[in-house]
Amino acid sequence: METEKTAQKKELPSFIYGVLLTLECAIWGFSNAFSKLGFEAITPLWALVMRYLVSIILFLTFFGKRIITRFQKSAIKPCLIVSLFTAAAFVLGFVALDNTSATNSGFLMSLAVVFVPVLSVFVLKTRFEFKFIVPVAIAAAGLFLICGGRLDSLCLGDILAILCSCASAMMLIFSVKYLSNADIEPLVLCIIQCAVCFAVCLPLALIFEPLPDIIHMAPIGWYMLAVISVGGTFLAYLFQNIALSRVSPTFGALVFCTEPIFTAITAYFMLDERMGLLSISGAILITVGIVLASIFDSRRDKG
Repeated sequence: METEKTAQKKELPSFIYGVLLTLECAIWGFSNAFSKLGFEAITPLWALVMRYLVSIILFLTFFGKRIITRFQKSAIKPCLIVSLFTAAAFVLGFVALDNTSATNSGFLMSLAVVFVPVLSVFVLKTRFEFKFIVPVAIAAAGLFLICGGRLDSLCLGDILAILCSCASAMMLIFSVKYLSNADIEPLVLCIIQCAVCFAVCLPLALIFEPLPDIIHMAPIGWYMLAVISVGGTFLAYLFQNIALSRVSPTFGALVFCTEPIFTAITAYFMLDERMGLLSISGAILITVGIVLASIFDSRRDKG
């Protein structure tokens, strides 16, 4: 039965999984801009604590039985590795978002596309595929244009966003490495990711931020928590882990470049953050890079 399911998965083209990753990025893009508004009511780390607590409850409510039946002890170590990089990425990303513009943060966090191909050689022990240099270079050029064609004005939030992209790259690489193993169920990874992120964020919030006034929190805070918990974590993790079981980390990183485009669009309407001609040109280049990577990844699957 499992063999039949695996065979059915292999028949699906890469663009299907690219669609799932793009939907995840659309949700995250909206969440990034909306979170800037929500930070007026709740601090970043406490927002993450609440986010993962709600997500754990949702996963157990909807998939608790499946998670328990599919859980294996051999999955604990690989899931923990992926989850720790996930926690690092989200902590750095949320703190960066609070210290720079939503648009800048979104695009700088997508620099994972530059780090993934190089780090994959060391982590996955695979041969570097030179054909991916072209889409990666195009996407990197797009990111550079979106940053205004200069990097000398980086602030603390921008630097944290770049560190977030490094953690995201490692998360992508290890997710692909371990999810390709049939013994690891994507849903099991989802719940462990949420649990580890909660365990990491709670002590950080207790140490660095004041306790939130939950009773008197403004409605925008509750709206933000609903968006990042249900959409940005529960649904996004489902899409991500299903897709990363079938695509390369380079392709995943390139699709993640769409997140800042969605962030910029949402920030334009919500936060009145504007994109100039350079930024728009960069967004177009990123899209071209993603399309090329999708084509290359599909051809590799056929081979």
